[in-house]
Amino acid sequence: MKFGLGYDRLSGAVRPSPAVEGPSISSVQGGGGQDVKSSLTKITDVEALHKTLGVSVDAGGSYMGFSASAKTDYLNKCDFSSFSTYVVVQVSVENAIETIDSPVFTPDANQLLVLDNPKRFHERFGDSFISGIVRGGEYFAIYQISGTDQIERESVGVKVSAAFKAPLSPAGASLDVDIQTAMTNSKSHLEVQCFVSRQGAISTVDQNFLDIIKTAREFPISVAGDKAFPFSVLLQDYKGLKSPSDEFPFIDIEKRQQVLEDLARKRFEFLALRDDIKYILKNGDDFENTDGTPVDRGKLKADFDNVVDAINAMQTQASACTRDPDECEFTKFDTSKFDLPILKKRDWPMIAGFYKQFGGSTAVRFEQDDRLVTTSHLDAAFDHIAEGVWNGSFFEYTVTRRNNQNGCVTQMFGRLTAVSQSTLKVELTSSDGKCDLPMDFTESTTWIKV
Repeated sequence: MKFGLGYDRLSGAVRPSPAVEGPSISSVQGGGGQDVKSSLTKITDVEALHKTLGVSVDAGGSYMGFSASAKTDYLNKCDFSSFSTYVVVQVSVENAIETIDSPVFTPDANQLLVLDNPKRFHERFGDSFISGIVRGGEYFAIYQISGTDQIERESVGVKVSAAFKAPLSPAGASLDVDIQTAMTNSKSHLEVQCFVSRQGAISTVDQNFLDIIKTAREFPISVAGDKAFPFSVLLQDYKGLKSPSDEFPFIDIEKRQQVLEDLARKRFEFLALRDDIKYILKNGDDFENTDGTPVDRGKLKADFDNVVDAINAMQTQASACTRDPDECEFTKFDTSKFDLPILKKRDWPMIAGFYKQFGGSTAVRFEQDDRLVTTSHLDAAFDHIAEGVWNGSFFEYTVTRRNNQNGCVTQMFGRLTAVSQSTLKVELTSSDGKCDLPMDFTESTTWIKV
């Protein structure tokens, strides 16, 4: 990227000839040193994923995700279905920002202004020019968590988030093993993939969580000083420059930007729909039609082809719109025309309600959200908070107990079983060994619905 080159915000293309020149390049005052920003974000939809990585979906952006770039190529590795959750680690490093001083039109650009040829001017120099360059770099790691069970996806997402917030803790040290264990034990086709991208630094490919953490922490150093990478530009339109013709009709791109924005949002919807269909075709035994009948793979494949055709049509229309304003029209692409199969209903028992422990007097409320059961009991001595997740046979049960006298917290593990419509059995078979409980702690209790 060079200062003064023309830039087409519709196509995201840099023009080969400079439209503007200046006597010197200088750093922005107060722009010394490094501005380092890091974040950890959980994302559940394709548009938010693009936005987090800086691929614009609004009318101020360039080609709104249609054009080829390192970021769009990186994002296209991801699955955009509704059966995926993403945890994004991002490190952005900005060194001093350099800008062109006292910009004026080059002789070639000036000649087209004098000749009053806006079409040719736009073809050669676009609608703006590169007025500044931001040096530094960006690093991304996307954990893509896929599966039919939202609770399993959320559980892995929580583990990833906890590990990144405290990488030296047990959660960080065991993350890779925890993920592999979750995938092995999953009954919902749980898959976890990690995609890494870096602009501005060259290093070995990150293999595991500790490698990713090491790269993220060292990234600002790897793009400091003369190792900085020109990863972002500042754009300025031509209307603010001195011109031989103040009446020169620069081509207005606002309407085209609005059409491209509309196309981009619809494209994101169709990308998600495409990957939903792909996922259902891969795991068809877990799905059924809305009327309870088996999935029709022939119809689903035809729907998939139609969705792909629509995405390709949007790409073609977006490309035509960037070249010719007469080709820019709002379209009627609509994902609601497609009726997709749904997940089969699970056969877990519904146990929500108030229960008393056999022989006890205090009623405790068990709440249920599909296959997740939660309950709590708080008193002066101890607080008990429990959670159970249905695994196909029983609820895998974890009880967290806090001693209100000394603050000590321990966890107990076991199972919750629905013996009947009115009776629950909780069997605890181990603990984490903290506080006063041994690791081989056991306890069995029966609960009666009231």
